[in-house]
Amino acid sequence: MAVAGRWAVQLLAGPAYTYRQLSGQPETSSPPVAPLERAAVGYSAQLSGQYAATPRLALSLGAGYTEFATRLNLIVPTYKPEYTSFRYTKIFFNNGRYDTLRVSDSTMTMRRDSSRLVRQRDTYRFLTVPVQVQYRLGTTGRFSYQAVLGASLNLYVGGRTTQNGEDCRCEQRTWGPSGSPFRVANVGLLAGLGVEYRLTGRWQLLAQPTFHYSLTPVSRSSEVYTRRPFGLGLQTGVRLQLP
Repeated sequence: MAVAGRWAVQLLAGPAYTYRQLSGQPETSSPPVAPLERAAVGYSAQLSGQYAATPRLALSLGAGYTEFATRLNLIVPTYKPEYTSFRYTKIFFNNGRYDTLRVSDSTMTMRRDSSRLVRQRDTYRFLTVPVQVQYRLGTTGRFSYQAVLGASLNLYVGGRTTQNGEDCRCEQRTWGPSGSPFRVANVGLLAGLGVEYRLTGRWQLLAQPTFHYSLTPVSRSSEVYTRRPFGLGLQTGVRLQLP
């Protein structure tokens, strides 16, 4: 059996149940729909190199991708104009005497006609540079258990968010890495646990439930809420110990 060294390469990926923390008040006259958002499933993946500093302590650095998401379900009413006709008498002075004139007119009101269901998914996508510390808590047979702490530099690469529109406050807009109301970079924290199963002397299967939180806000515009995405996820994958 090959003897594993201190270095390893690991690949992890999986879903996460994500949401966001809102703070502040947008500088807009229309009330936004952001407070009505609910949690949704996002995704993440990372490839990293790991160095075992001691038999229990390991450090890793890598590159990855993370998507935070929320969902929005709205019932938007639609209206149509309704006209009401009426007649009234107009009195005016004409050549030394009063005359009357019957005038026809109408008023318009907007009457609720029907409703439409709006189902939308907002997304925030980042390239990440995660740095993690893993501490081995114990071993049982082929299984071992770790505590995981770390941070990541998150680079915004695009997404889709709900904006105030003309007919309702529920129009979506797609953003790129530039020209968006979101910061180019932010810092995230993560904490979790890890479970390993040793297949061979060099290969392990991994399962790592973690909690991610954006330490710095992702929004920078005064027209939107200050947002801090967070998520609880489960990444699974493999690790290869290098000789």
